[in-house]
Amino acid sequence: MIELFYVVFIVFLIYLLERNKDFIYVFPMFQVVVDASFSYFPVLSFATFYRAAMLIIFVLYFIKYIRPAPIANNIYAFLILSGILAVGSQELLYSLKAYSQVFLSMIMFPIGLYFINTDKKYDKLINSLVPVIYISLAFILMGYLFHAGKSLEYSSIEGEEDIIGLLGSGGLYSAGIGLGLLPIILPQMTNRWKKRALIIAAVIQYIFILLNVRRTAIIIPLIGILVAILYMKRNPKLIIGLVSAILLFIILLPFYEGILIQRIGIREQQRQNKFLTSDFYKQEARYKENISLFGEYLEFAHPLNDLLALNNNAFAENIKNSKSVSRMYHTDTAKLLYGTGIVGLLLYLLIILKAFEVIFKYRRKGAKNNKYFITSLSLLLIILFVTFNGSITLIAFRSILFLILGASTGMQRRTYIKYLYLTKIYKENKINGRILSFQEQF
Repeated sequence: MIELFYVVFIVFLIYLLERNKDFIYVFPMFQVVVDASFSYFPVLSFATFYRAAMLIIFVLYFIKYIRPAPIANNIYAFLILSGILAVGSQELLYSLKAYSQVFLSMIMFPIGLYFINTDKKYDKLINSLVPVIYISLAFILMGYLFHAGKSLEYSSIEGEEDIIGLLGSGGLYSAGIGLGLLPIILPQMTNRWKKRALIIAAVIQYIFILLNVRRTAIIIPLIGILVAILYMKRNPKLIIGLVSAILLFIILLPFYEGILIQRIGIREQQRQNKFLTSDFYKQEARYKENISLFGEYLEFAHPLNDLLALNNNAFAENIKNSKSVSRMYHTDTAKLLYGTGIVGLLLYLLIILKAFEVIFKYRRKGAKNNKYFITSLSLLLIILFVTFNGSITLIAFRSILFLILGASTGMQRRTYIKYLYLTKIYKENKINGRILSFQEQF
């Protein structure tokens, strides 16, 4: 199998070098394939450096699109601050490794913002999530059918190994983005048989996500579906699709109900908390680490360190003398507070806040604009959710997220301004004492 990954890696490299910017449309699939390869490649192996090299080349092709913009400036400020802190870290290699994962994922936002500037490009990028769903499902089936890949974290108490395929729970987050955006993807498909096949694949994919009994992976797709239900124009096809998916879940229930109940029970025993109770968070180490760390920082006993974490190791909080010395912080909030201080955490949260401001500012009731708004809101809520659960160094998941978020917010702004321009309302809006032309909008 490892030889096959080498061949696929070479194919991706040739495609990137030959097609340059068009690689953006296979980017989500590339990230998922590299994630799957870590079932065979160890950490800091060839696959790690291959992905880093590919992403650096990819970013260099788009370097002219990484430029100032009100939406992206907060990202640049955060990356500059955290980069300086990473360089000053005592555990330099560990901090730089984690920082590179953060940088190479978040820098995808301006690339999507500026490069994806037409409906055709946007639809092509969104449709690139379809093969992600199918490929992720294939990687999962390899575990259940051929006993290949990673072991389930919450496996049987007797010690029997449950193999769940080439993607671990974090690897399924990328597929979760595709599942969450299905209400946006499906209306663009004209072939009804392809639509039906995708719905079936998505339902089966989500069943396997349920069987992983990881709350984050389970909730990510639901966020996108819920946003679509709340904001999408009601139409029979959407209702039919939702009903069909629910019916399929019910029909397939006998095939997965037993193992799902068993795994939930094992998970509760191993972690000694309830899976979906109202107060489960009080027993969670993630919850406790935030309470403890925030309490310490809010005392403000060491102002300079509390503000900028100068005496801590950015993104290497549990490493000392190149060895793990304590439990790592799992939530992004705790990682950021410890590694970048109060200033770094506030800058990161400001990115999310500014993005919310932008998408609601440029929202209007129109088919295309609403599509971009739904996509942006779904992805922002996903980012906000995983921030309190932990994902900041998941480069595949976050790079796909920020790339599509940049594209959707940019397209939403373009359609809004174009609408104002074409209806002559835009001419009445003066900025800095003059009227902006349509060409000056970006």
